[in-house]
Amino acid sequence: MIEDDDALGTALGMVLSRRGGYQVSHALDGSTGLREAYAQRPDLVLLDIMLPSIDGIEVLRRLRSVSDVPVIFLTARSDDQDLVIGLAAGADDYVVKPFSPNELLARMARVLRRHGTTENQEPVYEDGLLRLNSLSAEVHVVSKPLQLTPVEFRLLNCLVRNAGAVQPFEHLLATAWNDPGGQASTRVKFAISRLRRKLDATPLGGDAIVSARGIGYFYRPPSAPRPSADAESPRLGHGHAGRILDILNNRENT
Repeated sequence: MIEDDDALGTALGMVLSRRGGYQVSHALDGSTGLREAYAQRPDLVLLDIMLPSIDGIEVLRRLRSVSDVPVIFLTARSDDQDLVIGLAAGADDYVVKPFSPNELLARMARVLRRHGTTENQEPVYEDGLLRLNSLSAEVHVVSKPLQLTPVEFRLLNCLVRNAGAVQPFEHLLATAWNDPGGQASTRVKFAISRLRRKLDATPLGGDAIVSARGIGYFYRPPSAPRPSADAESPRLGHGHAGRILDILNNRENT
């Protein structure tokens, strides 16, 4: 993430880490952001347009000369000309401040899905009890086949490929139904409930899919310990960063 507002960057980093399971690196200016992008090769870049030293559009042009990494603009400017220039320079999407965490997570999931960031994963996942083959869409638990619907398979595949990391409702909705703008929590909860019932009939058990209340779900492999409760997050009481943290903490307390 390349964002010169330190408070906003910190708040977004917390949201993306805690709700999306992402690992976030934050740079405060264009020059530093470019160096980190070249060195770290991220899966996605969140890029503010108004940056010190080098503006976001120039950062994007330089990135595009060496990489096709997905880029989403974060901008306080809704001027059509700026957005046209940014999209023409190679941006994949944009969000206009102020935006909700749900909107950003949904757009990130859609862009990552479009770029196929999971294409390089091994087709077979195994953890001792569960064996999932993404090419044949087959699932076995302790060598016994588990019959899943296509939606249930896509949900389970997403969860096990990101074991231990919370997958927000919006990401699961985009992955299983290709519908990031739909009614995320209700639709996902119903499908996860059916999936858990099927897993309950196996040695793996339905509690292998763990609920992160108000956020989404994650898969806990058989050998993983039960997670401890998160410590209370710091709150920022002003500006857009404060609103993002307020939304995050309110969701967790509902």
